[in-house]
Amino acid sequence: MAYTWERLKIEYSNGDIVYTKPKRVDEGDPIKLKKIVRYYQVSLPQPGVPLTNPPNNTWVTDVSTILNKLTDENYLYYVDLFIYTDDTYSYSEVKVDIEISSAYKSVKTAIAANALSQQTAQQQQKTQKDLDNLKLSVQINEQGVRVQTKDNKFAIVIGRQSNEDTRPPRVGFLQNGQEVAYIDNNQLYIQNATILTSIKLGKFAFTPDEATGNLYFGKVE
Repeated sequence: MAYTWERLKIEYSNGDIVYTKPKRVDEGDPIKLKKIVRYYQVSLPQPGVPLTNPPNNTWVTDVSTILNKLTDENYLYYVDLFIYTDDTYSYSEVKVDIEISSAYKSVKTAIAANALSQQTAQQQQKTQKDLDNLKLSVQINEQGVRVQTKDNKFAIVIGRQSNEDTRPPRVGFLQNGQEVAYIDNNQLYIQNATILTSIKLGKFAFTPDEATGNLYFGKVE
């Protein structure tokens, strides 16, 4: 005995074409499709076609609830469930949704880059705010680094003080625009100094006696 079989061809607006499961036509009754439900899953590797209606909970109908699971290593897949008027069902092939996957990953990358940029800008703003609170300004150029108070009364220069400065780079201490001390080759140079407590030279030290006002020099532990 010969039977007549039919299946439906479904064309989507995005160009996808799927076919329903073939069904036998009895007494001339055509196939009647009652409902189509699309399910999504983020996975690697590609999942198999579901075997039950509804499918297991790894498949969802609301794609927005699983987009955050997309990474550079996995993809978004979809499958269509066809439900017929006699309550039988069939599934389409599982396919990867390249359009949504690529678009979401691109947006995710852009958001991450923007967040990093904002974080860097916020850190720079915080650094500048901290300097403002300290009433300091920092200048960095080819001569070196200059940190000075906003009133230019005090400054520390690491490198050369200007383009006209031909001396070797060093650490200079400035007051009112004049260098009053500097460090070069592991030595401190200063014209005038007031020592409040003592001067230690190796194992020896100059130590004042507060009671007598005398200055003693001797070996210290």
